[in-house]
Amino acid sequence: MAYVPMSVDELELIVSDCARDLLEKWAIESEIEVDRLPEYAAIAADTAAFIIDAYMGYFNSLMLSKAAAEGFDV
Repeated sequence: MAYVPMSVDELELIVSDCARDLLEKWAIESEIEVDRLPEYAAIAADTAAFIIDAYMGYFNSLMLSKAAAEGFDV
């Protein structure tokens, strides 16, 4: 996971909220069969975790590059 100034519990809550929102979006925009809901919930959680981790990794890399370019010790 990327370096961020928050706890693992806080990150898990963000991932959980994003996954819930993504699952809700999928349910509204398509017809998810009720018996497949657990499968889609797991996919939403994996997708949200991947995207948040990737975003934070790219964000941190960019911030470190900018800090180094400005002469900060990173």
